Amino acid sequence: MFDHRRYLDFIMKRQRALLRQAADETHNDYGFPLTVRGGVYPAHPDLTGSPSAIIAQLPVRMEGLDLLDIGTGSGVIAITAALRGARVMASDLSMQAVRLATLNTQLNGLTSRIDIVQGDLFSGLASRKFDLITANLWFPIRVWGFRADRRTCLDMQARFFEQVRRWLKPGGRVIMASADFADNRAIRKGMARHGIKPQQTILTLTHDSGRLKINWRSYSFTAG
Repeated sequence: MFDHRRYLDFIMKRQRALLRQAADETHNDYGFPLTVRGGVYPAHPDLTGSPSAIIAQLPVRMEGLDLLDIGTGSGVIAITAALRGARVMASDLSMQAVRLATLNTQLNGLTSRIDIVQGDLFSGLASRKFDLITANLWFPIRVWGFRADRRTCLDMQARFFEQVRRWLKPGGRVIMASADFADNRAIRKGMARHGIKPQQTILTLTHDSGRLKINWRSYSFTAG
């Protein structure tokens, strides 16, 4: 049974608990060591499925590909791509996230394959273009009681949709994440305003040690 409200209550409590912790936590649930800390959204498959929804759409072999990871957070998607052979540029608006992604890049011995910058969406990228762009952005939530930042999320996504295809190489692809409890109708309307017709894939995951089941979505579209 899908229980979106229970899931959102769970993740908010878990985030608050992490913020109160002084020490970092390191886990290997994505197949490599990843540190999480208070102040950065905690990437862990028991807590969130948006990184997994994006990772599931990445090629298994990525040698020779250039990937841009926007909203990198802990760096989990950037590290996955680099381990598969990609050259990665990762960015986040939060300096706390940039520091954590840098730590995790060093922890996995990938400093020669991942460049990390602080920036708002595409700022600070010079004239580079990419084969793949991943975006684990905040998305608007439609569950009652979780609507405070809806407009902020939609405005950020609108800026992303307006600009993203300029940064793709010919034939390049964008992958972004959402969830069933998101306002997916509003997200798709935002895409349609910019001529984007995405493919959608559903990934069902359990959280809170198997107590909660949630559908996570990936949207992908190309440069054309």
